[in-house]
Order: sequence, then C-alpha cells, then structure tokens
Amino acid sequence: MIELKYKNWDEVSIDKYEEILQASEQSDDLARTVGILASLTDQTVEDIENMNIEEMSLLVKQTGWVNEFDFPKDSKPKTVKIEGEEYTVTNKVSDMSVAQYADFQAYFGKTDKMEVLLSIFIIPKGHKYAEGYDIEELQEKIRKNISIVDSNSIIYFFLKSSLTSFTNTVTSLEKELKRAKQTEKKKEILEKIETIQARIQAIRGWH
Repeated sequence: MIELKYKNWDEVSIDKYEEILQASEQSDDLARTVGILASLTDQTVEDIENMNIEEMSLLVKQTGWVNEFDFPKDSKPKTVKIEGEEYTVTNKVSDMSVAQYADFQAYFGKTDKMEVLLSIFIIPKGHKYAEGYDIEELQEKIRKNISIVDSNSIIYFFLKSSLTSFTNTVTSLEKELKRAKQTEKKKEILEKIETIQARIQAIRGWH
C-alpha cells in the first residue's frame, strides 16, 4: 500500500518543496493532485494513476497541510547539522565578513535559489566563508537536507535583522545627498539609495 513519506513541511527539503510546487502549478485538477501525491509518496505519476479511487482519496485527506505554509519568524539557530556535520549560521549583518556581505548584495533579489542564499549564511564549522570547502557542494547538501521551514526561518531572521542596517544606511546617504554639490556625486548617491531601498522592499516582501 502506498503511504505518504512527508506529513508536514518540517519534513520537506528545498528540493522536495520545489518538486511539490511544480506539481501544484498544473492547471488540471486531477493532474495536480496526482503530481502532488507522487511527490509526497516518492512514487511515480504512473504509480499514483494506477491506484484505486478509494486508496487515492485516503491519501488526499492526509495532505491538507500542503495548502497551509508557515514558519517560525523568531527562530535564529546558531548551528545546523547536515548529514551529521555541524555548520555555523550567520544571523546578522554585523557578524558577516566583507566577502559574505558582498555575495549577499550580489544575490539577494536576483536569484530564486534558496540554497544559494543559505550558503552565504551557513558555513562548515571551523572554516571561514568560502574557504577550504566547495560552496557548490554545500549548496547541493543544503538543497537536499535543510527543510523548507528551517530555510525560510534562517533567511527571514537574517533579513529582518538587516533591515535596521539598510535603513540607517539610507538615512546616512540622504544626509550626504543634501551636502553634495556636484551633479555627478548627487547622481551616484541617488543610485545607491535606490538600490538599497529596492533591497528593503524585497526584504519586507519576504513572506
């Protein structure tokens, strides 16, 4: 008998979440249901299509949680374990290295891959950021092992803590803009303000 392998969002990795999301975007109701069940049971679409209606209905009744997603917004883990290994989590801007902050600025709002953002905050214990380990390999581990709930919590808490920093930067730049006399300098400052304000809006729009 086919059973659900995932019974809540805490058990769903980023990889599995994207698979479920893709299935849920199908326009045909039956195809959408079959696709979601295939993802949640780790079976093929053909396996689900070959089930009898009663068995399928019983599975569908257990999937109500798929339509209700939320995550803790006050969680700030200092470490996470991936495949038995411990990793350090950067929770705020002031704890970042220059390289981390540069990558955060480069990728935030420009990538839809959560594992890429998370690999900026999650570092193998005992290592400096992007030194002595393969960051693409880490991204793949994050994608397959970190739950979608924990992923959102880590990113959300960092973004929330970075809002103050970004807001203060905008205030400082606005003061600098008032003092600026050269047109080119004013243009440069305005561009910086617009870039940071766009990041602030993106952060506020995160779930």
